[in-house]
Amino acid sequence: MGDAEEPLVQELPAGLQRGMATALPPDEEAFIMLAGAPGEGLVATARRVLILREQMPLVGTEARVDCFDYSYEQIRTVHVAEAAGGGHLRLELVAPPSDDQHVGLYFSSSHLERFERAASCIRLVAQQTGGVPGEPADAGAATRPGADCCCGGEAERDDAFCAGCGRPMAVFCGACSRRLAGAEGCCPACGLAALYARCPVCPACGVSVAPTMRYCPGCGLSQYAACAVCAGPLPPEWAFCARCGAPASVSAEERAAIPATVPERAAAHNETGLRLYQAHSLRDAARSLEAAVTLAPGDPLYMGNLAVVYAETGREADAERAFAAALSTEPADAAVLLSYGYFHAQRGRVREARAAWSRVAARSLESAEGREAAANLEQLEGPG
Repeated sequence: MGDAEEPLVQELPAGLQRGMATALPPDEEAFIMLAGAPGEGLVATARRVLILREQMPLVGTEARVDCFDYSYEQIRTVHVAEAAGGGHLRLELVAPPSDDQHVGLYFSSSHLERFERAASCIRLVAQQTGGVPGEPADAGAATRPGADCCCGGEAERDDAFCAGCGRPMAVFCGACSRRLAGAEGCCPACGLAALYARCPVCPACGVSVAPTMRYCPGCGLSQYAACAVCAGPLPPEWAFCARCGAPASVSAEERAAIPATVPERAAAHNETGLRLYQAHSLRDAARSLEAAVTLAPGDPLYMGNLAVVYAETGREADAERAFAAALSTEPADAAVLLSYGYFHAQRGRVREARAAWSRVAARSLESAEGREAAANLEQLEGPG
């Protein structure tokens, strides 16, 4: 039976199936349900179109599924085109998406006709629906108008400074540099009392100072007390540094003894990075994992996790370097290779994904990584 005769409703891999079940109520039936490249899927119902994407799993963990949901009123048309090693489907929205990766997916070359038929069905329903221009489902969460500045500029929700004149538009936690809302009594990220919040202006010369800067670029004044071991911020109420665990007051003898706890501190940073990643706090996760890698640069687990976070934040070159560093330390690490395959597959690089997963599957099909790699390879090849 040729691909053109294949049904447009097929069983999705288990991870995507769970994501779809969470996104759709029981009474909403899908008339299109197709798996794309490993970790990606397309679903369409009479009400909407969904792009499903498994978030790149941190090394050795289970992937979470992101669901990008668009009503037909939001969809102008659908494009399907050939891509390296396969094809690419992309929704064109009435209003631009917050991220182009949220409106498209890759698929195997053997599924080209099937995805073309799916696109035709979606176009037809969108044309029949017509009507009111919409916003991407997550656009309202991304930004909102903030307070007007005295210069007439307007700040978005996450802006630290006015784009017109540079006036500070927010305060930040004195420990973790998270942006704080005015009504918060404590930082929701690290729990530090808002009493120690920092306004991003130097108290001595008035120059704007980013929350991550330790010294004022205008006069050189130290902006906060710093840990003697890791140079992290050290609010006055702390007896120990929250970043590295060093005592707030460290003698030369005590400082010499601190490196003995480096493996434990590196592991703690990695665990913190994992929790932050699962909570979608990607920038904070990157900082924690960078600290883990700094303390234990030879650990492929920490470097592999950092590579995944870099990839999810769009730092492609940094992700490539981190994956290379992890695999140079341990070339046969199955968990890192598995994540490296997802990194390539999500970018339509089928040959590179196949090479990474083949190395995992060739070692052992008895391990969880080997079975997952074999399933991904089968999905990558398609039914032929």
